[in-house]
Amino acid sequence: MNGLVDRFLAAPEDMFLDGATAADLDAAARELADHPYGGDLFVALCRSGTEACHAAAETLVRTTRDPGVMTEIVRGLARGLPLGDGTARRFLRAFLERAEDGSSHYGIRSQALLGALYLSQGQDSLVRRLQAHLLDITIDDEGNYLRHAARIIGTVLAHVDDPSLLAVLVNLLDVAEARDEAAMALGRLALAEALDETDRGRALDGFRAARSRFGQSIAASEGRLDATLYLRCLDVLLGFHDASDRGRLTERIAGIHAAAFEVAAFLLPSDRPVDRDTWLGMASLESLHWSSLALRLAALDTSLAKDAWLSAARVIEEELVLIHSASQSILRRSRDGGIEALVRPRIVGELQRNRVQLALLDQWIAERQDTGALPGAVAIRASVAQAMEASLLGNPPNAVATNFTATAIIEASGWDEARRAEATRLLRDSLVSLELEVTAPIVIEIWHEMRDGMLSNPDYASNPAARQFFDMIVFHTIGFVHSRENVSGTSTNGTEYLFAQRGDKEPVEEDLHRDYYGYLQATPLRELCLKEVEGVGHGRADVFFFNQAIRTVAELKKTDRDRTLDGLVERYALQSTAYQRTQVRFCILMVLDLVDRGGSGGHLRELVGVRRKTPTAGRTTYWVVAFRVQGRKRPPSKVAGI
Repeated sequence: MNGLVDRFLAAPEDMFLDGATAADLDAAARELADHPYGGDLFVALCRSGTEACHAAAETLVRTTRDPGVMTEIVRGLARGLPLGDGTARRFLRAFLERAEDGSSHYGIRSQALLGALYLSQGQDSLVRRLQAHLLDITIDDEGNYLRHAARIIGTVLAHVDDPSLLAVLVNLLDVAEARDEAAMALGRLALAEALDETDRGRALDGFRAARSRFGQSIAASEGRLDATLYLRCLDVLLGFHDASDRGRLTERIAGIHAAAFEVAAFLLPSDRPVDRDTWLGMASLESLHWSSLALRLAALDTSLAKDAWLSAARVIEEELVLIHSASQSILRRSRDGGIEALVRPRIVGELQRNRVQLALLDQWIAERQDTGALPGAVAIRASVAQAMEASLLGNPPNAVATNFTATAIIEASGWDEARRAEATRLLRDSLVSLELEVTAPIVIEIWHEMRDGMLSNPDYASNPAARQFFDMIVFHTIGFVHSRENVSGTSTNGTEYLFAQRGDKEPVEEDLHRDYYGYLQATPLRELCLKEVEGVGHGRADVFFFNQAIRTVAELKKTDRDRTLDGLVERYALQSTAYQRTQVRFCILMVLDLVDRGGSGGHLRELVGVRRKTPTAGRTTYWVVAFRVQGRKRPPSKVAGI
């Protein structure tokens, strides 16, 4: 070994580069090209930022014969490296040339193609180069490589319209090794088109085409869990559209529920931290949304057939949009560990937003109709149901054309101005928490960290249903805290308490309670939580989460004492854990921090954490996911010390 390699292996940090010449760097790259630390060397060279280091990094890409090293190189790209435009282009050429090299192992070629995908995302000119390479793929290439290429092509087509590239994907159906992946990709593309379609006939055609492709994928692979689950979901959507065989809904929901949990468990293992550098897409988010689908379907009341079919179709479609978004996104980790979604699926628009708002409006009316405060509530709920059905069915034949939005229904309600304003604020505020496009990168990263911290909890580790339910609760609760770190004093109704200063009306716990619960109503948890539930642990739970036999709570408090997150857990967690004495040993604690910090506060990572608490009266340890919601906020321009 030369001295440079010795220094790197001894301490693989940037200082090993001191005094290294271009020739030294190139020699080191060639020597470690097939070494387990070859990927680490690539990352170190890229971070150095010099031309000579980037040239050596390119040498690594071009000379490695080890699929493992190429995999680690691509993972380095996925985490995000400081590459200029010129360097990205030279690396792209190197990756594409390795992918074209039929003499290399298919694992090297597949990872090289993935590297080209990461490098090209978000840059139209580089995407065009990748497309040109993919267009040259022929079915006489190595089958295992073509299987990976099919998935890459499907991902690219989820973001760009290219009929010629689509034809290549169709041709891959003729390759036995690639058939299941090509059919799966074609099924997802057809599903995306159908979900985005407003015409009933074209939507049905799209759903049927997608179902056929998923069936083809199952047949080619002797059973694929993901394709089977998509197919079962489409059976319900097609049954709703066709108004056929509706008596089997309960059976179909049970099948989807079981299969969704199975797929979610496969995507997100329970016995170890998640490998977040997934080679394509974001498996953890896909898993979360499959779990959400299962939980929401299980919560449906199937006693009223028509209402149940309508609700099931809405829930399935809403979650499939999110699942598609997660499974077809290309994610890159930034230098500080966050995840950036650099491209977005084409689907998701006002149609989906309006359906979520219609569901929220229906629930809001239902909670008030028995009080007599909403004149004509029954008739207005019927209008909401009619608008939802028309939206999902695309105004079916022989039906009166309906184009009601939730806003239009409120305007035509005949309610007084105060009620209309309250309902309108509900719809406006719901848009803050709708996750129909891309979840904030830091929310995903913190959620992973919280999940890793929960793996040692016996109930969480051993009970898949409890784990997936709590994952969902924690994910959306992190989303709430993230949202409240980004609102302004007037942007969202009900958040004024966050900006109250000394001398203003003093915030109370109920302000946080109302805000948090209202946020949850715009998430899939709206069917799975209640507020102020009596008879839980001898008391009243602030927010009560339920999924069949699984119960947990969020306890909400406030403080004007300056405490760390550990201090807040020490002071308040026993009340949270007291609700769980006959349930799973984990819960949520959220504290409104009214300490005057000059209008500022800690980074989001300082506001969230998993802590353990053992009550003095027992031996059982509970896991508490603690959140601090900072009050006394000010706009950045008015933060003390500026």
